[in-house]
Amino acid sequence: MKTYPNPSFLTTKLSYKVSMILLTFFSIFLFFSTFGCSRQRYRQQADSEVSELLGAVGRNPQWELTDYSVQPTPQSRFFDSHNPDCEPAPPDDATAHQYMHYVDGKLNGDWDARGKTNFVENPYWQQYLPTDENGVVRLDKETAFRLAQIHSPEYQTAVENLYLSALNVSAERFAFDTQFYGGNSLFYSSSGAVRDSTLRNRNRVGFEKKIASGGQAVIDLANTLTWQLAGPDTQSYNTILTASFLQPFLRNGGREYVLENLTRAERDLLANVRQMAFYRQSFYRNVVFGGNSVGTPTASGAPSSRSTGSGASGGYISLLASQVRIANQQRNVVSNRDSEKQLAALFDAGRVRQYMQVEQTRASYLQSQSRLISQVNSYNSSVEQFVSVRIGLPPDLKVKIEDPLLGQFEIISPSITAIQDEVERFFAVVRDRKQQIPDSLLNDLYPACEKLKNEFPNVYDDVTKLEAKVPERIANIRFLTQETKRFEEYIDSASFSEKIFLERVASLRENVPKLESQLRMTLRLIDALRKIKREDVVAMLQTGRLTQECTECLAALKMLNLLKTIETEIKEPSDPQFNPYRSLLIPILTKLSGDIRDLSLNQARARLDAITMTPIDITPETALRVASQHRLDWMNARAELVNKWRDIEITANQLESALSFSVEGNIGTTTKNPVNFSRKNAGLNVGVQWDAPLTRLVERNAYRKAQIGYQQARRNYYTFVDDVNGTLRETLRNIEEIQFDFEVQRRAVLVAISRVHLAQLSMEEPPAIGQTSETMSNSLARDLVEALNQLLDVQNQFMEIWVNHYGLRSALCLDLGVMQLDENGVWLDPGSIR
Repeated sequence: MKTYPNPSFLTTKLSYKVSMILLTFFSIFLFFSTFGCSRQRYRQQADSEVSELLGAVGRNPQWELTDYSVQPTPQSRFFDSHNPDCEPAPPDDATAHQYMHYVDGKLNGDWDARGKTNFVENPYWQQYLPTDENGVVRLDKETAFRLAQIHSPEYQTAVENLYLSALNVSAERFAFDTQFYGGNSLFYSSSGAVRDSTLRNRNRVGFEKKIASGGQAVIDLANTLTWQLAGPDTQSYNTILTASFLQPFLRNGGREYVLENLTRAERDLLANVRQMAFYRQSFYRNVVFGGNSVGTPTASGAPSSRSTGSGASGGYISLLASQVRIANQQRNVVSNRDSEKQLAALFDAGRVRQYMQVEQTRASYLQSQSRLISQVNSYNSSVEQFVSVRIGLPPDLKVKIEDPLLGQFEIISPSITAIQDEVERFFAVVRDRKQQIPDSLLNDLYPACEKLKNEFPNVYDDVTKLEAKVPERIANIRFLTQETKRFEEYIDSASFSEKIFLERVASLRENVPKLESQLRMTLRLIDALRKIKREDVVAMLQTGRLTQECTECLAALKMLNLLKTIETEIKEPSDPQFNPYRSLLIPILTKLSGDIRDLSLNQARARLDAITMTPIDITPETALRVASQHRLDWMNARAELVNKWRDIEITANQLESALSFSVEGNIGTTTKNPVNFSRKNAGLNVGVQWDAPLTRLVERNAYRKAQIGYQQARRNYYTFVDDVNGTLRETLRNIEEIQFDFEVQRRAVLVAISRVHLAQLSMEEPPAIGQTSETMSNSLARDLVEALNQLLDVQNQFMEIWVNHYGLRSALCLDLGVMQLDENGVWLDPGSIR
């Protein structure tokens, strides 16, 4: 007789195997879900998502993001070389650190296991600085900006805020992704007098999905395995599959409401990307020119809109301007010093009767020294503040500010001035009749004469540069001439005369070769005299005995128109202590000093006239129209206004009734088989739920706030437009004023140079023939001091006008929204704006 296996035994065995398979599966799932990914993996995933988001939003050429990275470069002071996922502890306060070990008498965790570091800033950042052999960082405007990009905390914060804004979008997008979940629980329980003991293992997996219409779908699978440990060994199985779907229709329903958070996050990210591009433009201007900040991207929400303004201070250019002012002040100190010495010598010689004139020049000399010391100290403080605030480096860093940008405002050549000072030093010995003229005087003077020869090519080069600028100067003069018609009753037309400008250029072409010829003749005369013995020179003057060298000297004196003056002095000496050698040298050195001053004056005129200002000619109406189309913050302002308008609809949704439709179904297994789903264990629930809007006070208030917020946003928007309009109009008025004033101040500098020249000539005039001394004007000191101070003032004003115009051009480009940066973030100067 054939026997068959017990079916219940087979079912039990199969169920046991299935339960073991399910248990193994859920255990593996539990293992991976418990530990998850590493910190590094999570960080890299976030970086990757942010990079993709910013890459997609930043494709537009108007706000393109180039080389974006939230990670600082190793050159940066705030670069962190440690593993960001396992940071060591920074230096802590000693007293506060005790709580890291014991708190309220309780043993704390092992915080020291994470390691320690003694550094807060990157200890190696100084190795990357562009230092010279003396360890000094030489800063031109490009180097200063590049270092600010690397080390500025504000710039890095802006980059990080943009990163955080992108994370918001990542989170909102994730809300609409399919989200899986799962878990495992294992419990042992014992109860009752018979010690009823069970071991229950519950596993659960599923996913949920949110759709754009507001619907929420959930699929859930739960499996429970129970072992009865007391009495006979039995086990039971239960698996249930649940599916549910909920769709709201009125309150919390509709795509406008459901997608609001994602929409706002996407719009905010776009606004922050635009703001980052706008901030980068402003950052360059703030570092190089100074000015008001336009605001950085925000970590959450849209950035606020603000007008930039045209004010500029604290930038790199202001340091260069301070250097020019200090150089001008140094020359003023030297000029006052020389004037004081000359007037003191004239007083000793009896040509200045009032000692008050000497004291007046001495007082001006002392005041000029005091101003110089003050300017130097103020400059050093400004440099430290610039390095610390604008760049983000320690204020004690050794830096040297040097850039050729303002070199053109070195109108009076320091090298020629130094030669003139050296000649004046020897001349003072000759003029002082109480001093013996050294035999080596002309030999000692000769090196200065050789240096002077090397200055002629520089003067010709300055004249050549001026001639190359003539077409540009004429174009600017003609442009300004048209604009000055409305001021013709108040503005001297000579400052805007094309004819007068061309006459100055022609005068330079004529005067410089003539001066060179005279100076070379004078230098040849001095060279010849230094080779003749003093006795032969005296004999030449007194007895007419000539050597070959003396013949050459007499010919040179005749060509320089000095011979007659010298012969008259020899025949009718005005000085009781007549010295023929001194009578020969005084007119020669007077001629040399005067010609050097004339050479310096003509070079200054050439340099002054060669300085040009890039013209700007744009109406306020055109400027406002351009700004409305190109300013990135204006685009953001429009977007933010719409955001406030959208808030009304979003809050109004909460005033409606709550109406939702739901479907829920489930199916379970039999007790003996964890995979045998049965219709007997199935269920279905379908329903509609409605909640009347009887209590909506909080929602009502939110709705009214949104309405009022929109009205406030409307006012903020047109106020922003008015601010931009006002700023543009103010900037253009300032530019117009500067362009006029620049030419007026140019002429003022020419007048001031001539005034100083005439005042110095007055001191060098010899006494009339036949007179021992001739009293000079009582106003000589006053005139000289005023001339020197006026020259200092107009030189500084002329330079500052140009610097202000340069800064306003960058501000105008920023305010118009047309500022272009190269791949390194450096401003591409567009030149003329018309």
